[in-house]
Amino acid sequence: MHRRLAGALTSTTTKWMALVFWVALTAFAVPLSDLTEIESNDAISWLPGSAESTRALEQLASFQDPNQLDAVVIYERQGGLTGNDVAKVDSDVEAFTQFDGVVKQLVTGPLPSADGEALTVRVPLDLGPNGWEKAGAVIADMRETAETDADGLSSYFTGPAGVAADQSEVFKDIDGTLLYSTIAVVVVILLLTYRSPLLWLLPVVSAGIALTCAQAVIYLLAKNADLTVNAQSAGILTVLVFGAGTDYALLLVARYREELRRHDDRHEAMAEALHRAGPAIIASAGTVIVGM
Repeated sequence: MHRRLAGALTSTTTKWMALVFWVALTAFAVPLSDLTEIESNDAISWLPGSAESTRALEQLASFQDPNQLDAVVIYERQGGLTGNDVAKVDSDVEAFTQFDGVVKQLVTGPLPSADGEALTVRVPLDLGPNGWEKAGAVIADMRETAETDADGLSSYFTGPAGVAADQSEVFKDIDGTLLYSTIAVVVVILLLTYRSPLLWLLPVVSAGIALTCAQAVIYLLAKNADLTVNAQSAGILTVLVFGAGTDYALLLVARYREELRRHDDRHEAMAEALHRAGPAIIASAGTVIVGM
C-alpha cells in the first residue's frame, strides 16, 4: 500500500472517521446478517448449475409439482407381519392424511413386500417453496404417530421428505456450532500468541465485524441477484471469514508492534505497518475472492 494512502488512513482525524464508518456499517449489516432467511436447501441448490443431475431435476419440475416431497414409510417385522401390525399401519395411514401439507389423494399403501415382513406407505407432502425447512417438523409428527408399543414392529422414514428432515436436523445448528467452535479455536491461538488477556479481542472483534458485513452482502445478493445460498456455503463463509480475518489481523498487529520499536508516534507506526503489510493482505484476500 502506498505510504501516502497508509498515512491518510491512520492519521489522528481519519482514525475516528474510520471508527464511525465501521460502527455505522455494522449497525446497518446486523439486521441483514441472518442467512437462514434466504437459504435454499433443496436438491438443486447443492449441485453445480451445469451438472446432469441439476438439469434432470429442472426437467422433472416441468411435469411434477416442484414443491412436492414424498415421505416413504417402511414398517417391518422380522418373521412376518401380524394382523395387529396391519391394523396399526392402516390406522397410521389414516392419521397421516390429516397432517397439514399431506396431499391426501396421492397417499398410497400400505403395499406388502413379497416375503410378508414389510409394508410400504408413500405420503406425498406439499409444504411450499421452503418445504425442505418445514419437512423436519412434519416428519417428526409422523414418526411420533408411527411409534408402536408392539415388540418387533419397526418403522423407518425415507424418501425425499425423510432425507430432507434428516438433513434439516443435521444442519439446523451448523452455523452456530461452526461459529462458536471457530471463535474458541481462534481465541486459544491468540492467547498463546499474544499472552495477553485483552489483545486477542482486537482480531476477534474485527473478524466478527467482517463476518457480519460479509453476511449482509451475501443476503443482499441472494435477495436481489438470485445468488444461491445453502447451509453448507453459509457455514463455509463463517469459517473462511473468521480464519482469514484473524490471520490478516495477526499479520498487521505483528507488523505494528515491530514499527512501535522504530517510531515514537503510534500513528506513524501504524501507517508504516499498513504500508508494509497491506500488499500481502490485499493479495491474499484477492486470491481468496477469485478462488471462491
